[in-house]
Parts: sequence; C-alpha cells; structure tokens
Amino acid sequence: MPSPIFQVLQVRSVLRKGNSLPVIAETTGGTFVVKMRGAAQGILPLVSELIVGSLALDLGLLVPEIALVEMPPAVPSDDGNDELRDLLDASVGVCLGFRHLAGARDLPLDRVDRLPREFRRSCLFLDLLVENVDRTLANPNILLWKDQPWLIDHGSSLSFHYDL
Repeated sequence: MPSPIFQVLQVRSVLRKGNSLPVIAETTGGTFVVKMRGAAQGILPLVSELIVGSLALDLGLLVPEIALVEMPPAVPSDDGNDELRDLLDASVGVCLGFRHLAGARDLPLDRVDRLPREFRRSCLFLDLLVENVDRTLANPNILLWKDQPWLIDHGSSLSFHYDL
C-alpha cells in the first residue's frame, strides 16, 4: 500500500498513449507518472492499479513504486493544451502515481518470448487472476528498465467492479 501522499508541484508532459492521458509530474517525492481521477473511468482504474500492483509485488514481479499524489488546483503545466488543463482541473485531489523509470522503454514485441519462463508464468497467473484484458502480445504493457521487465498499466483489470 502506498505510504505518504506527495504533492504535485509541476506537470512536465503528458503521455499521449491510451485514453487516460497520464502525465509526468514533479512531486515532493520526485518524478512520477500520474494517473488522474478525472480521466476516463474515474477512480476505478486507480483502485485496480493499487490492488493489482500490490498483487504483482507479492508474486515477485517488478512494478514501479506506487504512491498517492495530490493534484492541487491550478497546478502549473508545461503543456498548454486546453484538454489537458480540463483534465487537471477535474483531477484536483488524490490521484495515483508511479515512480518514473527514467530511460525505460517499451518491451519490443520480438523479445516477449525471451523473458524468463518464471516471469512469464507469474505474469500470466496474475493477469488471469485479475482479468487483465490489456496485456496482449500486441501490447504487453511491460517496460524494460535496467535490463529488468517491469509491469505497467493494470487499470482495466478487475472488470467486475465496472459493473457496479
């Protein structure tokens, strides 16, 4: 479970992947990728990220450090996009952050089969357990950082809670 709540000081950039538009932000605890409460499905993906990230760690899988981050009103942003400003304004309050792994890159699709067998087994078990529909061969949602695979993006997991 995340410990302290870090304050967002500045939004540096937006990751224009998927529909939730996470941002890279400087916080009182360092640089984090922040998934915002005002995006897409609201807080449900953030709950999924917390639960599934914790389960992944329990299985010995690597996940970027998870922290609660507080988005202040009118947070400064280096990105002047009006759509992003609306999302930041809708996300005032506690959001979810993942330690930014500087220099990490997406796992190349041709390297999936080269991952350690135990890692692939644990990852498959986790994805089946939490109904993760987002990890596919076309989009493995695995970063390589310091020659290690790191799991990311579990917001679509636990699909049952979207039916509530």
